[in-house]
Amino acid sequence: MNLNEFRSLLAPGEQVRRNHEPCPAGVDTRQRWYIKKTEDGRRIVAFCHNCGQKGVLDVGLTGKSIRPTPISSTGARKIQLPADMEMNPSLWPEEARKWVLKSGLDFQDCKGVGAGYSYSQARLILPIWRDSELEGFQARSFNPKEIKYLTYAKTKPLRAWYNGTREPGTVVVCEDLLSAWKISQAGFTGFACLGSAGGASEIFALSKQYNRLVIWLDNDKPEVLKNSRRLLRYGEMFFPETGIVLGSSDPKRHSLEDIRRTVDESL
Repeated sequence: MNLNEFRSLLAPGEQVRRNHEPCPAGVDTRQRWYIKKTEDGRRIVAFCHNCGQKGVLDVGLTGKSIRPTPISSTGARKIQLPADMEMNPSLWPEEARKWVLKSGLDFQDCKGVGAGYSYSQARLILPIWRDSELEGFQARSFNPKEIKYLTYAKTKPLRAWYNGTREPGTVVVCEDLLSAWKISQAGFTGFACLGSAGGASEIFALSKQYNRLVIWLDNDKPEVLKNSRRLLRYGEMFFPETGIVLGSSDPKRHSLEDIRRTVDESL
């Protein structure tokens, strides 16, 4: 795999995962190829947890980076949204508009999450706010040759959190930002892990604010199903009521009525 494509995509200290193609140990469908830019920004290193193959690319300090860079010793990063974000969905490229509609959302949902299209990055920008502060954002590409999602985070792990009003005591843990938003519109609180597995400490923290927990991940892979059951076990330790949704697509692809019924039936 050519590491040059990551030269301008990664900030110092940033890491992404890809399927290793070709992998000597067999077909990799679990994104076992880890690519990271070193903290000093001078090298890109890679390692496959499937076959053990390594890779190193010296990049020096040349090349323009579109990723944010560290600004303090605490690990916090200065995050800024692209200056050319187009907020009117009717002016987005066709593939971006089709993806939104195919995901079961409408342009009003896009306005609700503050989504916009950046032509300089050729990506749909999905910002994440907390108390009027920008915590980070995801940038979604529609080019099959590029990394699908880039995540820009002020601190890690980055989470998306939208409060609902119908059942304020119920929190639904999902994978992606748009699903969390759709869950909140159905009346529950949506908590998105954004591709990284949550842990017992996060489930415990949620139990301090909510009394019902539902795990609803897109169980399209064995490891995701395993993670769903792991999070449920944590939930059973701290929540009086827990539920899990299995064999279902992302919440964002369901109607609000379906989400309400599915969550209620899982408990």
